[in-house]
Amino acid sequence: MQIVCSISGKTLETEALKDGSPKLPPGAKRLANGAIIFADAKKGKFFPLAQHLPVAEVISVDDVRLTAADGRKQLLADLWLCWRQCAQAMNWMLAHLFSADGTLQVSPKGMKLPKFVAPRPDDQSLYLATRTIAPDIASTSVSCLTQDVIARYRRDRFPLRVLMKQTLHPYRSPQPLPVRQDAYMLWRAPSGRMLLSLPVRGRRWVGRLKGGSEFRRQIGALESVLAGNGWLGSLKVIWGKHKDIMLAISVFLPKRERSRDGGTMIVRTRPDKLWGVWTDDKEHAWKLHEDHILRLLTAQRIAEHDEELQRLSDDSKCERRMPKSERSRINNRRRGKVERYANRVNDALHRASTLLANYAERRRVAKVVYDERDHSYWPSGGPWHSLAMLF
Repeated sequence: MQIVCSISGKTLETEALKDGSPKLPPGAKRLANGAIIFADAKKGKFFPLAQHLPVAEVISVDDVRLTAADGRKQLLADLWLCWRQCAQAMNWMLAHLFSADGTLQVSPKGMKLPKFVAPRPDDQSLYLATRTIAPDIASTSVSCLTQDVIARYRRDRFPLRVLMKQTLHPYRSPQPLPVRQDAYMLWRAPSGRMLLSLPVRGRRWVGRLKGGSEFRRQIGALESVLAGNGWLGSLKVIWGKHKDIMLAISVFLPKRERSRDGGTMIVRTRPDKLWGVWTDDKEHAWKLHEDHILRLLTAQRIAEHDEELQRLSDDSKCERRMPKSERSRINNRRRGKVERYANRVNDALHRASTLLANYAERRRVAKVVYDERDHSYWPSGGPWHSLAMLF
């Protein structure tokens, strides 16, 4: 059987499965519209994105219809057990990796870590022990937990064993329950609602995802995947902040090629506002005032700030013969006032320049002309050069 990549056009001979569909090579993906994408064609053309959606109601379990209240109660009972077992299993695996790690090696430059040896795929001891600790979690979810723990231990290994600046990371309940992409199903019902089916404790649960204008971006991404423009990754079942069941669904969507054809944007400082924006000799409605920066840079506020520093300097004259501890206290107080004032100004400048840069990015302009000849908006003279450099 021959399959063709929908992006690169490459062909590959493969064998057929029992249901008659072609067997995909490693790393290939089959989209909802039947198109096949090879692993080498995916690189650089798709980006991952996590969509967080709450479960509005539980519809059924193992094809048995449930009421909304009863379904939520039963699903939460199973999920809390799985969340607890996930935390127990991950804590045990992390402690097992730490105890099985090699001893530190002494080198002329100090202590050296030995090469980390991850559990081999054919080594079933870690998997069997984890299944004993967490019997209600599916085997595919156990493999996801193992990969997360190994990645965490690799990242924390040096500060944990050599620098000794931290302890083993504690996994607490409720720990999110991972579900692989081939274990759940997502579809849109004839009524227009987005439904999802996933296994929890060996039972198949069907629930409705919350929609509406609040989640239009997340629903739009899922609809794009169902239309064949991407594919679904794994998901995690999370206990939300508002005591709801949240689903973190990872999707892979194609990157959009956007050309910068917005022309030239001219940014000018103005006497009545911080910036005015023009494109093709037409002033935009977008304008920025940032009056809180103006209040920080008025002549009165600068004079008050200088007076506060001068009063502290007057209190630390040598004729008072203060001990070093008291002089340090006054110096720290003066240094704190200077840092607070500078941080307020710098934070305001960063925010203003970020807003203008984001607007230029949204307009997709090819060139920006920055004109700062008018300095009348800040009568006392402001940090115009710093603002331009930040932008």
